[in-house]
This record gives sequence, structure tokens and C-alpha cells, in this order.
Amino acid sequence: MLHITCGDFAAEELRRAGMADEVLPWRDVLHEGPVPSDVTGRELREIRADFIASCGWGDYEEVLGSLDERDRLVERSAADGAVLWFEADLFDQLQMLEVVSLLRGLGVAPGSILAFRGAGFSGLDSEGLLKALEPLDAATMRAADEAWRAFTSPDPSGLERFVAEGVEGLPYVAEAVGRLLEEYPGVGDGLSRLERVMLEAASSGPVSGAALFKAVSRQEERPFFGDWSCWLMASRLMSGPAPLLAGDEGNFPDRMVRLTKAGERTLSGGSDWMRTGGRGRWIGGVRLDQAQDWRYDRNAATLARLDGRGARQ
Repeated sequence: MLHITCGDFAAEELRRAGMADEVLPWRDVLHEGPVPSDVTGRELREIRADFIASCGWGDYEEVLGSLDERDRLVERSAADGAVLWFEADLFDQLQMLEVVSLLRGLGVAPGSILAFRGAGFSGLDSEGLLKALEPLDAATMRAADEAWRAFTSPDPSGLERFVAEGVEGLPYVAEAVGRLLEEYPGVGDGLSRLERVMLEAASSGPVSGAALFKAVSRQEERPFFGDWSCWLMASRLMSGPAPLLAGDEGNFPDRMVRLTKAGERTLSGGSDWMRTGGRGRWIGGVRLDQAQDWRYDRNAATLARLDGRGARQ
């Protein structure tokens, strides 16, 4: 059976523990960039490769080739089932939903997919890892596929169902989707949770990119982003006609970043980042712009949609 996991480090850990010979790392940061529902597998891989290359995380042709080979391997191995090794954080849970949706579309029989049900691999030996594997039944596979479709939909309101109900048999989906919703722009200031924490980290004075990454990571119960994702967000906050952060030249780990006057206003609720420069970001199938102004209401923990005047629809 093909073993699929969240990244190269986990893949190497599984090999070292003697758990699997053939391990496929799922190399995609799905909480960043477009993941639209209205495209075929090849078109989606092209979109993802283009986004990853635009971030400077790889060469387009090499990334696309890797994604093509990844999906070909899944298709070749699907008949034998699969073992899914994904932890509880948002990064892993989105990958797992995509994999289950893909396997279900390939007609993989319920019961032939084993999924890791623990929160994380740390501290578990091979016996502990094996005990945490359980087969996915038809209802779980169907619900995971529905959750993936809700993530890739241009209307994200369907995601709220999975925060409330979760996916039976996959214990961390509800928590992960709830965390995803917090990355939508907030009502009032237009800031996602991560953006707000990033501005707060720079509010006491200039901070290095490395220190910024550590500061935002400490605020997460289950960190789901790497330093590259953190610095991508910082770069967005440093762009537009009224940037919220400013910084020195150089590589991000050593680059000093500070809060601007516009950042101070936004952090205090006196300005709306989605109105002044934060548009154009994607979350799954939603491109956040004036026509698709989806917001997260932190008090109600729900999504809301605003019209062109900023009123709820």
C-alpha cells in the first residue's frame, strides 16, 4: 500500500521507523493561494504550480512535474488502498481532505484507506503509530470529500457545517476548519488572525523576520505554517498604497520590520485592510476582493459577506 504523508520530514521518519518503503510526501501549502473547484486535476496542478513559483518557492516546470508525478503515483497505486499519515494542524488536515477526495474519485473502496487518528507523531514508536491507524468507512470518505468541496467552493459558507459537525472518524477536521475561517478578513479591520498577530508583534518596535516568525508561531496551539508562509504574509502587509508594515532590504530572517502609521490605524480598528490594500488573496476557492468580501466575525465565530458599501448581505 502507498503511504501518503504531510511532508518530507514525516516521510523520512516513517522510513526510519520501518513503517513503509514507498512514502509519498504531499508537497502543497493548500491554505495559501488559489484552490478553485471549477478546474480539472491537470488545470488545478498548473494553478498550484504557478502560485508556488510566484512565491519563489520553486521553479514552475519542476513544481508542476512533481505534482503530475505525485498524482500519477496515486492513480497507479489506488487499487491497493493507501495509508494516510497526517497530523492535526490545518496544513495537514487540508492535505488529508484533498487526498481522501482524490482517492474517493478514483473509486478506492471504503475500508482500504487507513488514516492516522492521532494529533501528532511525536513520541510514538512504530507500535504506537500502528495503533493509531483506523480504516475509513464510506460515510467518512463522503464527508471528507464534501469538506474538501466546501473548501474549494467560491462560497465558503458551507465550511461552517464542518466546524459544527466535523467529520465523524476524522477527529481534527472541525478544529482545523475553524482555524481556517479565522484567516478570513475580520469584520471591521479586514485583518486575518495571523495578520493581526503579526502587526501586534511589530507594534512595540522593529523586529527581525526571524523573531516575527517565532512570535506568530507562539500564538498557535497547532502551528500550521512555515517561515516562508509567514514571510509571504509579511510581504503582503508591506505592499499596496498604504502598507501596514515596512522593512529594510535583505533576506527576511535578518530583515527588520516595523509597524507603519497605517498599520497602527488598522490595528486599532480605525482602518479596514480589505479596503486599503488587502484584496486579491485567495483562501481555497474564494478570491477575496470587493465582489467577494467574505469576513470573519470574531465575536460570533461565523462568516459574513459584505456588500460594496461594507454592509452585511
